[in-house]
Amino acid sequence: MRSIDNRKSKIGNTSDPRHQELMREIDWMYRRYNDGLPAPDMARTAKALHAFLQANPGWSFVVIRRAIRNRFYSRAINLSEQPWAWIKFLPRYVADPLDEWKKPMRGKGNEVQREWEEILAEEGQRPSMFTTKTQRH
Repeated sequence: MRSIDNRKSKIGNTSDPRHQELMREIDWMYRRYNDGLPAPDMARTAKALHAFLQANPGWSFVVIRRAIRNRFYSRAINLSEQPWAWIKFLPRYVADPLDEWKKPMRGKGNEVQREWEEILAEEGQRPSMFTTKTQRH
């Protein structure tokens, strides 16, 4: 008989502090761009995120959140695509969002982060325990 802890580890890494916060971020961004609909198949998304975090232990929450936000800001992407399908491609979006030819939109990454900070402040969202201020150039 499998223990409960064993089953939990297959769904998501509950011991990684980034996991829960990033799951919230993914769901929040998905809802924001899909008329409030919750992200589908969150169990599969949790599993994909778990694998991504294990493969990238040195990536901070802030870096991964930036990649998620840049992905949603990018052009010519399917905003309704299930998150588990694109999580493995987050390294493409770390620095900047991508244009319709999948090329980085140079300099837009910092702009995107400032815009989200302003939106969150206007909506009175509580900052994450991982929130940091972006550098302004």
